[in-house]
Amino acid sequence: MNSLTKGSIALSPLEVEFCRTHDIPLPTDVALDRLQRMLVFRNSMHLYHGTCALSGKKILTSTPPTSGLTVYDVEAWSTDAWDAADYARAYDFSRPFFAQFADLMQCVPFPSLGVIRSTMENSDYTNDVTSAKNCYLLFGATENENCLFSHWLWRNRDIVDSIHSFDSELCYECRDIRRGYRLTFCDHCDACAESTFLSHCVQCRNCYGCVNLRHKQFCYQNEQLSQSDYGARLAGLDLGAFTTQERERVAFVQFKKGFSVPEIEGNSNETSSGNYLQHTKNCNGCFFVSDAQDCESCIGVVRAKNCILQTSYGDGAELVYHSTGVGDQAYNIRFSWECWMNVSDLEYCMYTSSGSTNCFGCIGLKHKSYCILNRQYSKSEYEESLPRIRAHMRSTGEYGQFFPAMLSPHAYNQSWADHFLSLSRSNAIARGFRWNDDEESAGQTSTLPEHINDVRDAVLSQTFACSLTGKPYRINRAELDFYRKMHLPLPRVAPLERIKRRAVFLSVTELRETCCSACGSPVQTAQSADHVMCQNCFGKLRL
Repeated sequence: MNSLTKGSIALSPLEVEFCRTHDIPLPTDVALDRLQRMLVFRNSMHLYHGTCALSGKKILTSTPPTSGLTVYDVEAWSTDAWDAADYARAYDFSRPFFAQFADLMQCVPFPSLGVIRSTMENSDYTNDVTSAKNCYLLFGATENENCLFSHWLWRNRDIVDSIHSFDSELCYECRDIRRGYRLTFCDHCDACAESTFLSHCVQCRNCYGCVNLRHKQFCYQNEQLSQSDYGARLAGLDLGAFTTQERERVAFVQFKKGFSVPEIEGNSNETSSGNYLQHTKNCNGCFFVSDAQDCESCIGVVRAKNCILQTSYGDGAELVYHSTGVGDQAYNIRFSWECWMNVSDLEYCMYTSSGSTNCFGCIGLKHKSYCILNRQYSKSEYEESLPRIRAHMRSTGEYGQFFPAMLSPHAYNQSWADHFLSLSRSNAIARGFRWNDDEESAGQTSTLPEHINDVRDAVLSQTFACSLTGKPYRINRAELDFYRKMHLPLPRVAPLERIKRRAVFLSVTELRETCCSACGSPVQTAQSADHVMCQNCFGKLRL
């Protein structure tokens, strides 16, 4: 039974075999609960103003200043100006391991952001990003230019308010698109262009409000028109007006409900289950995973093999278990957070990187081996100590558990956990997670023009109130230029709220059993739609 199957309590055979092979206690919690505890340690989009504890300069950081953790600017953290080994301490068998680790966390510096500054140009307000130019409030992305208010973009240009986009240009409010050009309000589309309100379309151009079409042009709500008739239909729709845009958006949501969706969003998947999978084999209960093999209960992983309960990263990772933010040729990593770049044989480590190997309970080490709580040991001392430490952790019930949620610097509603596995405030607190109720007053605000043609540059100096939260937000020059170019009205919702609203797309749900709406064969799916097709039937659609 798959570990993300609805109602599943039993562990999967793959995880049972892994735990027994590596002498790890069998988990007592279902995979979704364990994923929540890992994901609460990751935060991309909530950024704070802080101070680098090494240089004293003002910095932007993803670690809340209220956490009490020491934070270095990411550039300073990456240098040899400091040594995490200076914070080493001996293991104390009279205290629980997590209590000792919490003490170490309070001392060792954390990097301010997840960026490589040498690859960034005019893209300060971003996180978990590499190779960005003129980007703002972009998160979890690489190789992008002129992209705003978006999440999970790869190799894009001029993208605004979108999520999970690949190799696309001039797109707005799009989800899960590949090779798109000048698209607005499109989802699950490949190689489409010059279109608005599309879903599950492939190689369509000049289409409006269409679903499940292939190789079409001049279609309006799946009706084939001549070029002149198509132009006449669109002439009566002025999407530069906010009320018109909202009306059409709501209408398209309803229109889509009458169509079937595939059991899995993605292509080239062999004996795999989950959603948003690309080129996978034997990957079960996985979401947003590509180019992977023999993985289970993983989220947001690329190029990985033999991994269980891994969230984010990958890039050549192998044998990663119950860890988050691990990748770049990482091998045999367990119960760890943010360990990367040719690391191997790590347990219960954080920010241990750059070729480190055979470390246990370490934070911030680079190029180190045979360390426990950042203290250096000989190979023989290390190998003699580990069985005693694991036995001690077994006696306290800690070994086999991920770090306690209270060690995370992030509140649940300000972490990746809220994106993928959302909880209500009361539910999160009942499960032992923290919650941030921070409120921001709107103050004096202005009224947004109804139509983009009525917007003047003076709007750049005005403040507006978010229609959902009342919080203040402003329009910047880059987005104003984009809206004018694309003939789109100004948004009524603040940027971070728009990102949060789109994060519903990232929701990970338990898999359910149903039948293909076309052939009746059984399928296992995370899709909530009434009509779900197996991959074979959906691939045959030619509407």
